[in-house]
Amino acid sequence: MNKSSTIFGKISIFLILITLMLTSAGPVLAGEEPIGKVAVFSGEVILRGQDVWGGGVVVGLPIFSGDKIVTLDGSAELVFEDGTNVTLCRYSAVEFKQWTRKGLPLIQSDKTRRRFTLYAGKIWIETDYRQMRSEIAVPPMVSGLREDAGTTRIAALISLDHKGEAFMSFDEGDRSFTIGPWKMGVAENVPPAAAKENEFIKKALAAKTAALVAQRASEKEDLDQAAAESLRKLAWIRANKASAEEALYSAKYLEDWTPDKQILADAREAARVAEERLKTAEVAEKAAIEAGALVEEWDALYQTAMDEFEDQRAIEGVDEGSIGDLEGGGRSAKPNDLGMPKPGAFTSKNPCE
Repeated sequence: MNKSSTIFGKISIFLILITLMLTSAGPVLAGEEPIGKVAVFSGEVILRGQDVWGGGVVVGLPIFSGDKIVTLDGSAELVFEDGTNVTLCRYSAVEFKQWTRKGLPLIQSDKTRRRFTLYAGKIWIETDYRQMRSEIAVPPMVSGLREDAGTTRIAALISLDHKGEAFMSFDEGDRSFTIGPWKMGVAENVPPAAAKENEFIKKALAAKTAALVAQRASEKEDLDQAAAESLRKLAWIRANKASAEEALYSAKYLEDWTPDKQILADAREAARVAEERLKTAEVAEKAAIEAGALVEEWDALYQTAMDEFEDQRAIEGVDEGSIGDLEGGGRSAKPNDLGMPKPGAFTSKNPCE
């Protein structure tokens, strides 16, 4: 074997190794394991998981990457597997995404990161920087969070005012980077009447209500078989339509406003999927109505469900007999079956006051 062949062989092996290293590195989304749970809640809190607005929230309800939680006239405290505490104040909408950026082969450099995307309201985050790298995204801004010198804790309040301007306030820690505009401090509380008109809140509530109507339609027993089947079909179609509309609105908003390239790419893909779902639902809805679907019956069920949301009083979420047991399906979990830290490990004040 001549010298040039030996050199060529070594170069080829080197290039193959580099290719394997580069292709194996990159972000990998969290799997089907929960990343956190609902620890405490009060009032009306709803959750979207895997594009479905399911039943009410219960204490111990697991949270997965990609879930979105919306508080109406209520609040919620969440605990994540690394001990991070998160409080959602009234009329807030937050989406969670967790992924592991795979390191190079033979090098222990995997890094797990978590992103909180705040669409409306206020979110209080308390975390240990050694356990997790976190970032907060609001439509006009993305910021990483880091510890101060001499501490590994981060305690930050991120809030949006009625104009959608982002505010950040740190009790401990600071920002590691920031893209886009923000203001130091805390946004003024948005009056409930105005908060209820927030499009993120309205579309989430509409999707949840449509899902509840679909559940009730499937249980309706005062119709003949053909009529009942017609109503059930229309209800599930409209539930899928409302869910797609909510997802599309959120994705398009991020697409228009985010300064982050990765979030933009994710938003465009989410918008594409939501548009396909919406088109499919609209075609099915038209066909169902032309076939004689009971539109007036559906309208009555929907209005009743919306009225119930308006009338619901705040109920402390201290056990499984809370608002989470109302109709609508969804996940369930016993309060401490995820083996995660108890709530209040850091919090010494009410961040929503």
